[in-house]
Amino acid sequence: MKNRLEKLNQNASVSLHGGTAVLKKGAFENVQGVNIFRPLASFLKTSLETIKIWENRSQERQNLLGLDEYLLEDIGLTPYEVKQEAKKWFWQA
Repeated sequence: MKNRLEKLNQNASVSLHGGTAVLKKGAFENVQGVNIFRPLASFLKTSLETIKIWENRSQERQNLLGLDEYLLEDIGLTPYEVKQEAKKWFWQA
């Protein structure tokens, strides 16, 4: 029985040492040895970057709405163009 438990512990990806769980090397690899969290991490990173772009775009449009006409002239925009830009959804470039 003890040998069987030792063998299970050697093959486990998580083992207990002094009451603390320890991940062994390769714990997040599937049978073919591929890290199963790499695609998920990449997806999450890309998603967070996209959300940040959307947030910045929305904030910039709100800032444009707050500019006076003479400042808009300085940057080459008309109040009409700013209103049209501000009407766009955050995901629209």
